[in-house]
Amino acid sequence: MDRYIVISTIAMMFSIAAHASSKTSMLEFSKLAPNLYLHTSYKLINNELLSANGAVFIDSNSAAYLIDTPWNESDMPALFSWLKKKKLTLKAAIVTHFHEDRTAGLGYLNGRGVDTYAFIKTNAQLREQGKPTANHSFKTNVFRLANNKIEILFPGGGHAADNVVVYLSTVKALVAGCIIRSIENKNLGWTGNALFKNWYQSVTNIDHRYEIINIVIPGHGITGDRSLINHTLKLSKDIQF
Repeated sequence: MDRYIVISTIAMMFSIAAHASSKTSMLEFSKLAPNLYLHTSYKLINNELLSANGAVFIDSNSAAYLIDTPWNESDMPALFSWLKKKKLTLKAAIVTHFHEDRTAGLGYLNGRGVDTYAFIKTNAQLREQGKPTANHSFKTNVFRLANNKIEILFPGGGHAADNVVVYLSTVKALVAGCIIRSIENKNLGWTGNALFKNWYQSVTNIDHRYEIINIVIPGHGITGDRSLINHTLKLSKDIQF
């Protein structure tokens, strides 16, 4: 696997016994297809280093589209360094819901004049929290970019009321955000803003809309194929209340 790792901040010392911690920020890129990269960022939460996934889709003219920002704004310079090394221009960015692991870099992107896109419910949540919003919002359940190569779908609530997924038609890849769980995760993860009664139906809507899916990128964990959708259907089926 083609892998490029950027260390943007080095951890100094970490001692759980002494209740001391330091900030570790690492941004990792993995090639999934000729024009699709997975980006993985990390955040230390309650003495545990957690990861979050997003994607970079490359159009035929070397224009890049970012799907979800890294978890830390401090990772954004490293992201742009990687783009420069690949001779790519960031055309636009899309966020899949309002949580920090999707949107932490929005302010940085806006400051660099990048077109940023979010579902209208996502921008409303960010605005309510006093956080940077995307500079473009859409209110339809289906929104397209890059000459229809990128389709953004609001399937209904699940992990959050505003979660969307992004389908890349030329790669047959689904960048699913946190509504889809990786195979190794045996539960629905953090559910503080979840809509349990809608989750199963929303994933069913995703399943029915996209007949061919070769790659599924979940919000956290290991990338897979359509089996991740089936896995999430099983996890969400029994909690419709």
